[in-house]
Amino acid sequence: MPIHILSAQDLWTLTVLSGFDVSDDSPLKALDAWIDEFSNERAFSASIRRLYKVNYLWKRKDGKLRVNLSILPALLVLMQPEEITLFFSLKYIQSSENYFLKRSNTIVHYTPSLDFKIHSFSYPWDLTLMERWLENELKLRVTKDSDVYFQLSLHPHEFLALVTIQQILRERYRRSGKLSLKDSSIDYDDLLSAFKNTPKFIMHQELNELADELIKKEDLIYYAIESLKEKGLMRSVSKNKFVYTDISKELFDPGLIVDFGIAYYKSKYSRRPKEYDIIYHEDKVILFNIERKNIRLRVLNTKRALKFLRRTVFPRVKRKVSPR
Repeated sequence: MPIHILSAQDLWTLTVLSGFDVSDDSPLKALDAWIDEFSNERAFSASIRRLYKVNYLWKRKDGKLRVNLSILPALLVLMQPEEITLFFSLKYIQSSENYFLKRSNTIVHYTPSLDFKIHSFSYPWDLTLMERWLENELKLRVTKDSDVYFQLSLHPHEFLALVTIQQILRERYRRSGKLSLKDSSIDYDDLLSAFKNTPKFIMHQELNELADELIKKEDLIYYAIESLKEKGLMRSVSKNKFVYTDISKELFDPGLIVDFGIAYYKSKYSRRPKEYDIIYHEDKVILFNIERKNIRLRVLNTKRALKFLRRTVFPRVKRKVSPR
């Protein structure tokens, strides 16, 4: 399977010459941010010469150029995907975004660089290749086998409190490389300050609104922590200070976390996208998502995580059509 590696300019040139429109759902829509630069006559002409030299463009009998027919199907999928699966990773920055774009029965694997200047894609992929790819990604991070499996439901306020505490501790861990009991202790002022300064959950409008609500109504933070204590996920160490319990430490302690990621799926056949945030440990995968008014956490080994993600965020398998 060939891997095509192109500059942003050359990929944009191919999209223009392909004759296809770029849909709003396509990740290539972001190339429009450089349209003034890319459409400059000198830059556009230089791009055409480069693409012709490496056979991405052919000359027709009438002398006009056309896109090589062998990559037209991939361009159509890239520009007008019907289903999108995205795996995003924070630490493994060389492959931070991996898109699997599907149209009809064709799947294209597409990866832009972090600065969006270099783009690679390969095709045709199928569900078996996707599963192998994801299995390798999981094993790269989750290096120890386990038989862990349990689920937990949290109110969004409780979840936001746990995640924000994690971010506070992660910053403390980054500075010192360890967490003493004193470093691990959080008070309500720490939490409120972090809520005000923590970056938003980019794709989660509901979580963004709830975070704003917690800032405006400080008593909700208190109730969230008290509820977490009742559930055995936090415990008091003094009147105003609290720490993770062993259970929540096992899940959220930044010293134990290998990587963070997102698994995202969107289809024109379904009403709402599906999104699962991922925390990778050495021996388990933690998936969490919004389900109605609760946050569902699933703690799985690699085998179960692969099976779950395949069922939820992989492209649909085309159903067999019965004869009329």
